[in-house]
This record gives sequence, C-alpha cells and structure tokens, in this order.
Amino acid sequence: MKGCVAGECAVGALMMERHRRFAQLWRSRNQDLVGLTKLQSVEEIVSWNARNRLLGFNTSAIRFRVLYALAKDFGATEFIETGSYHGATAVCARKSFGIPVSSCEASLINYCVARLIACCLHGVHIFHDRSEHWLPNQVQRVSQTENCLPLFYLDAHAGVDPASCPILAELSVIFRLDSFLIFIDDFVVPGKDFKGSTYGDVRLDLELIRPVLLAAGINKVYLPSYSPLLESGYARAGFVVLFRSAVLKKILENPRFPFDLLQAYVLEHPSLP
Repeated sequence: MKGCVAGECAVGALMMERHRRFAQLWRSRNQDLVGLTKLQSVEEIVSWNARNRLLGFNTSAIRFRVLYALAKDFGATEFIETGSYHGATAVCARKSFGIPVSSCEASLINYCVARLIACCLHGVHIFHDRSEHWLPNQVQRVSQTENCLPLFYLDAHAGVDPASCPILAELSVIFRLDSFLIFIDDFVVPGKDFKGSTYGDVRLDLELIRPVLLAAGINKVYLPSYSPLLESGYARAGFVVLFRSAVLKKILENPRFPFDLLQAYVLEHPSLP
C-alpha cells in the first residue's frame, strides 16, 4: 500500500509539474517585452530580470536584448530556427521582432507541444522534421525571395548519431546566401564559464566551425563579453554570432550598447608546418 501511495504521489507531482510548465509556456504568447527592448545598460537588464522572467531564448534577457538589436539593425525579414523544443523562442521572436517565424523540431512530442503553444498565431510556422532535411529547403526558399534578410537561430543538437552535430552542414548550406545573420546556441566561449555542448568527441566551439567559416570568407565572429555570472540556469548557455552584412560590419566596428556586450574574435588560418 505504501508503495502504491508513493507511486500515486509521484504521478500526481509529475502531472502538476507538466501543468505548471504548460501554463508557463502558454503565457509566453502574451509577454510584453517593449520595456526590455529599450533598456540601455546591462545593469538595467539584470534588474529587469530580477523582477521578470523571459520565456524563450534560454530565459536570457541579456541574450534577447542583444539579438533584438542585431535583428533590427540588420533589417531581418524573417526568423528561421532549428530546434523548436516547446515553441517559446519561436513565439517570443514573432511577438517581439514582428517578422515571420519558421521553426523545425525533430521530436514528435516536442513538436506537438510547440504547435499547441503557437496555435492560431499568425506568422509562426512549426514543422516536424530534422534540421538536416528541413534547413536546405528553407535556404532555397529564401534565396528565391526578393530582399529577404534571414536571421538563423541554430539550436545545438545531435544528428541522427547522438555523437554527431549537424552544425557544419547547416552552416555550409546557409553560406550559399549573400546576406544572413546567424546565432548559434550552446556554444563554448573561450575563457568564460558559459555552458557549451558536446556530442561524443565533438565539441561545439571555434575550432569546430573555423574551417567552414574561413572557407566561406568569414574570419570574424562575436562572443559574449559579459560575465556568465550575470545569468542563471538555462540562460548561462554560451553563444556565437556571425553574419554576412555590410551594415552590421560597420556598426560593430565601433559598438554601442548593447553591442558592447559582444567581443570580436578573429579567426586565423592554421599555421603551416
């Protein structure tokens, strides 16, 4: 009997947690982040985060503020995400950036949750597919769309083999475009204790992406310059920003807030023996 009661309590607790999580996700549809987009210092963002909770973008208000500014100055016309998870980032991007959102999710369960969270929201399209199959079609569509400036938000996730990471193939596909803005999640940041992802022996870091970036003529990326101690929980994930954009290149040569929260990192060609 005791075992049965304990089991029933455990099931009940699990159901309550799932209900709480779903209710939280549903609230992401009605976030008012206008105030956050206008903050002008990292101290103000940290203060905002102490009073509020961002849903989406790994719950990082700092990340959101940086990406929001990048998207606006780049003139992004759509947001393309690999790895919808439960849809909070897709919904947040649509509501805040005001541009169409397309996102894919490999997990059927997560896809169903994301579709439910984004249901009836105009301009949010969630697909059940692996990024390796879905992203090339999106890039092809973008290449045929006049004046399209896509923002790619690439989730760090394993390929078909759990010990592999499809990010190099995804980047190679995107690099066919003339203009783009790319944000890679869960990236290892040198010298800072942000959380980064590893897939078997594959570490999502600069050494991994350096060859494909240099081959595409991209020799500079941008990493968070602020301390990970300003973040907590999921928000402490690292990231990297890269782009092909004359506008962003000029802006980041003399960065103002919030771009001063990014640090330029020049990629050098490997030394010849």
